Amino acid sequence: MARSTQPGDAAREPAAPPPASMSYEAAMEEAQRLTDQLDRGEIGLEQSLAAFQRATELLKRCRTILEVAELQVKRLTETGELEGWAEVSGSGSNAAEGPREP
Repeated sequence: MARSTQPGDAAREPAAPPPASMSYEAAMEEAQRLTDQLDRGEIGLEQSLAAFQRATELLKRCRTILEVAELQVKRLTETGELEGWAEVSGSGSNAAEGPREP
């Protein structure tokens, strides 16, 4: 007997990358796609809850990236330097850690 699959079935879709490893653009694009799915009512309740949770995590990542960028711009306008700041887009980096110690 063939197994029926749904759009969000893990057997059909590759595992999504953790939000912390995603660029601003990739996280925002996926969050928009999930929001569009929710708006159209294309998925069931359980999948909707999972999509909502994922979109929330993605938007939190975007907000963190923007906050770090804002701090970098502020520092640049005050000091003219950005040295010592952690990369935001790198895999496994913590965007909220701020400047690194020398």
